[in-house]
Amino acid sequence: MQFVETKKRTKQTALAKRTAFRRKCKVLTFKTKSSIISLSKFRNHRSIVFSIKANS
Repeated sequence: MQFVETKKRTKQTALAKRTAFRRKCKVLTFKTKSSIISLSKFRNHRSIVFSIKANS
């Protein structure tokens, strides 16, 4: 489950979806100098998702 942000969507709805997305899963974030690695474990699903975001 990943939300794809489009240009049509406003920042408020994107934020609301992000917060709802965070409530559904437990998120552990590790901040490094180069990137942010977030490990999210879903309650309903057994899948574990890694997402790496580069610091801009």
